[in-house]
Amino acid sequence: MGGTEGYILIGIGDRYLQMTENLTKTLKKHGDNRGTLTITRSDDRELYSECNTEFERNGTLPKITLDRYLPFDHNIFLDADMLCVGDTQHVWDLFKSSDQFVQQVGCLGRDPNFHAHQYESELGFEIPRVHGGCIYINRKKLDPGFFPYMRESFLNYKQIFHSSGLTYKNSRPDQPLYALANGMWGFKPVDLYTNPIMTIVNDSTPPPLDSVFFNKKRGPKLDTPVPFVHVFRGEEGMSKGYTRGDQKMLLSHYDYYLNYE
Repeated sequence: MGGTEGYILIGIGDRYLQMTENLTKTLKKHGDNRGTLTITRSDDRELYSECNTEFERNGTLPKITLDRYLPFDHNIFLDADMLCVGDTQHVWDLFKSSDQFVQQVGCLGRDPNFHAHQYESELGFEIPRVHGGCIYINRKKLDPGFFPYMRESFLNYKQIFHSSGLTYKNSRPDQPLYALANGMWGFKPVDLYTNPIMTIVNDSTPPPLDSVFFNKKRGPKLDTPVPFVHVFRGEEGMSKGYTRGDQKMLLSHYDYYLNYE
């Protein structure tokens, strides 16, 4: 299971670039000195012209073209609004042991809150709910058709998800596209609740974090601490009217995890 290992981040625009630098800082603070590639622009001008919102241009598009930015044999993509609060080695060990060339955290079974399940009978395969904040990609084993399938699905998004509309920021987000591709290839996610990989944080809870909070539910207590926190706006952000992702740097709990020793 040798080969190079490292992270891919997206930092398009000064504020998001700062967030990726903050994430890298916390990785190194907790002993992870793996290399990092930060995507600062999209080079796909054709797909760029098909995007209708800033979220599609700077969020969805770079994530469905990650196959063009794989500097390592083993790559983990992390969202810019995540931070590291602990040892990450067990995450790498888990992902690298997978038979899948793409591995994501997600929910096992059917999630009634996930709109894509309703299209399974039309498409002829199960569509798992996956989380787009943490994605492992094995460059050497990657099927060359996986990412082009997502790009084609992006262009045909409204035809595929014809009864759902644009459910997030009036945009075509990456998570349903990754869910489609995972389903097409018969992949299963790593159960988010029972594996110590990432958790949602809405406030300042002192690490070590020993359970996963996601989708308004908390999982069981875990033996190994969760190393990655995905910062959500929480009550503070709601009270201050924060709606943009880059405003998370203004949250007190973002600062807490950024500076946690």
